[in-house]
Amino acid sequence: MSRHLASWRNSIDRSPLLEAVIELLYPTRCVLCEQGTSLLCAACAAELSYIDRRWACPRCGAPFGRQICTECTERDSPRRFAFSEAFSVLEYNQVAKALVRVYKDGGERRLAVLISQIMARALPLEWRLWADALCWVPADPVARRRRNFDHLRLIAEGLAALLGLEPLDLLVKRGSLDQRGLTRGERQQNAQDAFSFKGGHGVAAKLKARCPHLLLLDDVFTTGATMNAATETLLAAGASDVRTLTLARVW
Repeated sequence: MSRHLASWRNSIDRSPLLEAVIELLYPTRCVLCEQGTSLLCAACAAELSYIDRRWACPRCGAPFGRQICTECTERDSPRRFAFSEAFSVLEYNQVAKALVRVYKDGGERRLAVLISQIMARALPLEWRLWADALCWVPADPVARRRRNFDHLRLIAEGLAALLGLEPLDLLVKRGSLDQRGLTRGERQQNAQDAFSFKGGHGVAAKLKARCPHLLLLDDVFTTGATMNAATETLLAAGASDVRTLTLARVW
């Protein structure tokens, strides 16, 4: 489905009858290969490479083995993340990259449900029991206007429903924070002071009393700079611990 058609299909309010008419005129096809009759066909789904958390770094989620990876233990410049653990569901291979691109920039909002399901199935039970609520890295104002939706909010709301957690809208992104194409150092610099807390003292008090363990959601983990900056904001607001969950991990 073209980007313009996907955007149009997702921008209108549809009754069940209209939905049936649209499906008849423009049948659902796999968003990656345009075959089959589902958003993600079995062949493309089989190309997704899942990360086994038992063999991933517990600090950054890189699939290097169940140990603190070398990048998290560099002697000269150790990476000290504010979040306590990170877990990514998929390796950021070509299929995962295309899935994220079609959803974020192609306007195929129906993928939010599918991505929520993928992440819910992969999330360890211990994490489900640990979390009091979940929140997400919000889209910056420019990206939100361009896409006409906050892609992570949709995923977070679907995931929260599947996990039985409360979705909390806690963060505001200051300006644009597009990290694509930046080096690690540039990403860290770009992410500094990128977020503010979206609530007053009342929200912070509720956060500290009722939701001390937060699950922070994003789509792709590259260097961890964005997640680290967001975590620092949440901890300063009253959260006692933050773990991060992302759909895919670049490594």
